[in-house]
Amino acid sequence: MSTTILFSDTPEHFYEQLRDCIQQTIKQELSTFKKEDNDVYLKKHEVCKMLKVSKPTVDSHVTQGYYKKHYIGSRVFFNKQEILAYLTRGNKNV
Repeated sequence: MSTTILFSDTPEHFYEQLRDCIQQTIKQELSTFKKEDNDVYLKKHEVCKMLKVSKPTVDSHVTQGYYKKHYIGSRVFFNKQEILAYLTRGNKNV
């Protein structure tokens, strides 16, 4: 990480340089961040649409261990990558 030393003649100029430096750092950090499918969570109704099954069927899949429920706070979500892995396993058995 590089160090930037700010020199200015007025407080306003200093704050402008500081703001620019912070914005540049944020842009650099955001450019290295990429969202992966592992971080995508679906609600139960989205899983139902994706698999074209009912909500009780999704509950049955969880009970049988095909994929897991994930709790974020008090809400239930399903990891998209786990659902896709389940679909891939299902296609290999056919």
